Formats: sequence, C-alpha cells, structure tokens
Amino acid sequence: MKKIIRFGVLLILMTALVSCNKIAFDDDGVLEFYPTGNGYVVSIKDKEYAKYMEEIEIPYFYKFKPVVGIGEKAFSGCSNLKQITIPSSVETIGDYAFEGCRGLTSITVPEGVTSIGEAAFADCKGLASVRLADSVTSIGEAAFAGCESLTGITIPGSVTEISNDAFEYCTGLMEVTIECGITRIGDYAFHNCENLTSVTIPDSVTIIGDHAFAYCYRMQNINYCGTEAEWESITKGNRWNRFVSSCTITYNYDGE
Repeated sequence: MKKIIRFGVLLILMTALVSCNKIAFDDDGVLEFYPTGNGYVVSIKDKEYAKYMEEIEIPYFYKFKPVVGIGEKAFSGCSNLKQITIPSSVETIGDYAFEGCRGLTSITVPEGVTSIGEAAFADCKGLASVRLADSVTSIGEAAFAGCESLTGITIPGSVTEISNDAFEYCTGLMEVTIECGITRIGDYAFHNCENLTSVTIPDSVTIIGDHAFAYCYRMQNINYCGTEAEWESITKGNRWNRFVSSCTITYNYDGE
C-alpha cells in the first residue's frame, strides 16, 4: 500500500514538472537571487527543472530591492525557453546568459540595460527578432553569434563599438543598420553572414576590423554616411572586405 502511495506522489510530482511550463517571478522556487551592491542578480536554481520551462518572467524587485542583473550562464541551455520578460530594472546581461536557448524566438532588451555580455545570446538558433534599447552601450564578443534565424538588426548609436564576432554566423541576416555614434566594427563582426545584402554604416565609424564582412557572399550595397576619401581611410590596409569587393558603395547615404 505504501509503495502505491509513493508511486502516486511521484507521478503527481512528475506531472506537475512537465505541465508547469511558466515561471512567474519566483513562485516555483526555480529562480535564485544573489545580492550585489545595489540589488540582486538573478539566475536559475535548478537547471534540470528549467529544461521544461517555456516562459520566464524576471521580477523587478526581490526582497524590496531591484533585480539589476542577469547572471553569467543564468539561463544557458534552457532549450525549451520561448519567452523571457526582462524588467527595466536590469542593467547588465551576463556572459553566456541565454547561450543555447534555441527555442527563444524574440527578445526585447529594455531601456535601462547598458551591457550585454560575451556570447549572451550565442547559438539561439530560433531567435528571429531582437530589439535593443538606446541605453545599451556595450555588446560583448560573439553576443549574437550563430543566431541563424535573425533577419535584420538595428544597432543603436549608444553602443560604442560592435565587438569581435558579435554577429558571426548569423546566416539568415539580410539587413543591418548601424546608427551614428558607433566608432568601431570589430574583427569578424559579421563574418559568414552569407545572406547579408545591405548594411548602413555611419561616418562615426573610424575602424572596420579584419574580416568584418568576410564571406558575405550576397552583399549588394553598402550605404556609407561619409565621403569616399573617409571610406578609403578606414578600410585601407585591412582585410575587411573579402568577398564583398564587388558590391556597390553609396556615399553620403541619407536613408532614402
């Protein structure tokens, strides 16, 4: 009789584990919070349980203090995660925070976030839509590398530079707009974005790294918001343009 009861309890727990696919705040005790100077950093407590989660809502406050960061590898490998809600209290998204979340289809980085860590969204193969707030100033190396479903991206001018490998192997990427204010496009930044056809580059960019657009076979047009002399100055001597040398470069692009 005891065995039957134990089996029944176990069955109920397993059913609850599979059916409960949403975490709102910390109702299920799956999220954990680490104190930091001005608030808390959030992460996943139980990675095995988290594998079943499809939706997670990060709270604005925890124990009367704001949640100001998403920890390193916080949700890494949560392959079934389809939706994540990030509150405006968050200032930093840690390294590898959502790496390998292949079910994630869209992400809105809200106003308030200033830093996106290294490989934060790397290998999120289903990620088709990314919205970056104007508060973002730093995008880490390989932050969106391997996001194969991403088709377009606007990088706000608040970002000081596009780091090395930031969008490498985003094979579905077709259009990129880089807003005025960005000064550097790093090495291999858009390497192997084989479907990239158009990119807008402001004249605030003074450095284009080696192989930044290498293997962008389908590149047709680069819209450069500066003069031909300025363009030659920032590309002279580097290997930024392998396989895109035949594309058209439009100078003093006005967005029309």
